[in-house]
Parts: sequence; structure tokens; C-alpha cells
Amino acid sequence: MKKNLIILAASALAACGGPQVTSIQGPSGGTEYLVDCGHHGFDGGDWAQCYSEAAKVCPTGYAIRDKNMEAGPVFANSGAKRTLLVACKG
Repeated sequence: MKKNLIILAASALAACGGPQVTSIQGPSGGTEYLVDCGHHGFDGGDWAQCYSEAAKVCPTGYAIRDKNMEAGPVFANSGAKRTLLVACKG
């Protein structure tokens, strides 16, 4: 029982980490970045965390290729998941 609680707590902490960035090949062959900002409360927080992470990946600026917000299941109290697809400028 105690071991299960430790595993559950470790999993919960890992899920609460900051945004995850994945580089992908865009339709034109260039590199684009998918910023997964995770789940944030029932109101979904705001987009500031996504934009901040995109600015770190693209210090010379970026163009937003796609922006998505999905509501999580209410029973799981997971809130909204935000993702941002960007291409760096310059």
C-alpha cells in the first residue's frame, strides 16, 4: 500500500512539470515546435506559460502555426490542456 502511494505521488509530480517542447518537421520541411503546456485548473489558466516557453525556444521571435485548448474530463479535475505549435523567425 505504501509503495503504491509513493508511485502515485511520483506520477502526480511528474505530470505537474513545466511545458514540454517537441521539435517536429513542418509541412514545408522546416522545423516547428510543439509546446505542450499541460493541464491547468478548470479555467485552463492563461496562455502566458505557453508563450513564454515559445520565446525561450525561439529567441528571435516566432509565428504561431496552431493553437489548441482541450477540456479535460470533469471527474478527473484535470482542467484544460493547452498546446501551441510555433515556427521560429529569422
